[in-house]
Amino acid sequence: DRIKSTWLNVQVVRLGDGIAITSRDVTESRISTERIEYLAHYDPLTGLANRTLLYDRLRQAILLGQRHHSKVALLMLDIDFFKRYNDTLGHERGDQILAAIGQRLLASVRESDTVARLGGDEFVVVMQDFQSIDDVRRCAENILRAASSPIDLPGHTVQVTLSIGASL
Repeated sequence: DRIKSTWLNVQVVRLGDGIAITSRDVTESRISTERIEYLAHYDPLTGLANRTLLYDRLRQAILLGQRHHSKVALLMLDIDFFKRYNDTLGHERGDQILAAIGQRLLASVRESDTVARLGGDEFVVVMQDFQSIDDVRRCAENILRAASSPIDLPGHTVQVTLSIGASL
């Protein structure tokens, strides 16, 4: 048996000596609202934060850094020669590469870091609350190592490289 959750809007109105209760199923409306909220903040292809959420998280990280006298690192990442993959393998395979790299980025950073897709083949990592530049360097090395593992696609195995720039 499956349990199905349902969102109900219930109204209770006093009628003389009794009450009247009405209910309306708002499950579809609630699901649509949650989907719109998700699309407003997350990239649908990779599931990563999108520009809107990135800018908000970056602003918060900078404000926290100012308050606590700590630094924020911003890593900009780009898949090298991505257009070549799209042109030779097709956009569907290109999307699969983007999704795989997105998941590898998430797995390579701390849970407190923000990973976002800016668009195309560009990604950003926001690091806050790190101890030294060596922490940023290690994070970049972890990302490069994870990204360089072969990506198995239906009928193809590809190996991509990333270019990373960092700003503190």
